[in-house]
Amino acid sequence: MTLQEKLRRLTETANLAAVAWKAGMSPQNLSNYLVRGSSPLAGTAVKLARALGVDVGWLLSDEMGWP
Repeated sequence: MTLQEKLRRLTETANLAAVAWKAGMSPQNLSNYLVRGSSPLAGTAVKLARALGVDVGWLLSDEMGWP
């Protein structure tokens, strides 16, 4: 499962603006990860993982599927 797929599932019922704010980024940046499949820098990935309540290693690993 890719980062993009995990982010989509994690945010499908969430307020994207609130998630983006909690991760310290703009909603447009979050949208880029969700729609375009852009990869975040390491620091941004850590912030996203914290905002979503998941482990950053799991979030970034394509080898780890949905728990």
